[in-house]
Amino acid sequence: MSTCSVARSLRVMALAAAVALLVACFGGCQGGGGGAPESGQSAAVSGQSTAAEQPAVDVSDRASADASADAPAAAGTELLGTSSQGTGEASGQAGASADIEARVAQKLTSMTLEEKVAQMFVARAESLCSDGSTLLYVDDDVRANLQKCPVGGVALLAPNFTEPAQASALAEGLQDASNDASGLDLLLCVDEEGGSVSRIGSNPAFGDQDAGDMRVIGDSGDTQAAYDAALHMGSYLAKYGYNADFAPVCDIDNPSGGTMYERSFGSTAEAVDPMVRAQVRGFNDAGVMSCAKHFPGIGAAAGDSHEQSITTSKTLDEMLSQDLVPFEAAIEAGVPMVMVGHISCPGVTGNSTPATFSHELVTDVLRGQLGFDGVVVTDAMGMGAATAAFTDAEAGVRAVEAGVDLVLMPMDLDASYQGLLSAVQQGTIPESRIDESVTRILRMKLSYAGVASSVNAGAASSVNAGQQSDG
Repeated sequence: MSTCSVARSLRVMALAAAVALLVACFGGCQGGGGGAPESGQSAAVSGQSTAAEQPAVDVSDRASADASADAPAAAGTELLGTSSQGTGEASGQAGASADIEARVAQKLTSMTLEEKVAQMFVARAESLCSDGSTLLYVDDDVRANLQKCPVGGVALLAPNFTEPAQASALAEGLQDASNDASGLDLLLCVDEEGGSVSRIGSNPAFGDQDAGDMRVIGDSGDTQAAYDAALHMGSYLAKYGYNADFAPVCDIDNPSGGTMYERSFGSTAEAVDPMVRAQVRGFNDAGVMSCAKHFPGIGAAAGDSHEQSITTSKTLDEMLSQDLVPFEAAIEAGVPMVMVGHISCPGVTGNSTPATFSHELVTDVLRGQLGFDGVVVTDAMGMGAATAAFTDAEAGVRAVEAGVDLVLMPMDLDASYQGLLSAVQQGTIPESRIDESVTRILRMKLSYAGVASSVNAGAASSVNAGQQSDG
């Protein structure tokens, strides 16, 4: 095995183990994990690699009494309590969580205001290229721009991927540049839902089979297929070095046949809920952070928020009975991120402000009523429904005031960054509010980094021993 292959394998192993700890860290805050089908069952996705080849967390020793994908976890049950771990292992993870919290506090204290604000942005890949060209590799210009604005993450689209070696080199180069700039890994984010939204699976150069539209899986009622699809997509993302997938889609396509038809698992909460639970588990087992989207549900709205403002007239009670059920399922399953959509909900807020900028929806409903204490990310800020509401300089400020942690893909990164920084410097937003979001972001990142260090050390010893024994 080449040095590059060994390094890639170690990175994947580290990422997989890290997600297991991440879910354990957040599980207590967000309720227990409604377990998905066991990964030992056969994969529904044709051509998926065998269990031995998958960079997934080994789940073969989980207790047979684990809950099925379509059975919600008991309220308040911690995710640690749903596994077959012994007391010693659970105590060890609790100790690791305490260590992570200490490291989060230490890192936060060492950061300047400018660095903290930068961590709250997931940049368009092309924002890192001074000439706006398509990002395919990391050069001195990209490294300089990350030094100037050490963002928390980068979002990659289909044009950023040409073939496997290029994709892997890009991920490695971005992480190296980020660590040089901030001492932190990036969230390397991809929209890989399967079917109509697939950045890598749809590219024949990669040889990773497209998982297909989730509606097909939803209509089948097969939660194992939903789990297998997430495991498959997450595994090949992790293989190339990408650690975050903006999936699963939690939107309910009702009335059926709308914009979200192919991307949604179904037209009722009863159909979507178990599929979402299964997919969160699949992504976790693949070693990739998942993101439930698009809160509070855009499936019932007419139109496409990429192009225009969209609205639902539903009341909060109506949403709680249907649209929000899949998000509750994702939270109970341990999803680390939730994406807020650019949908106006006047029946809840009393005005036409999109949910992305609504304190009532983000803070009062998502965090307050649903109990989510993970990372909240906006939908892409270059979408028509967002640009129609605010400028780039205003949008980041309004989203953070609403309770958002990560601002996704502003068209003008510098304007959005400077707008938020100025709001803090002028006292419009207290620095303590920035600290709340950066603490959540660091908790995710350091959970990964903390496990990666120990896994890499152990794996390196095993590889060295293997190389010596090979003579």
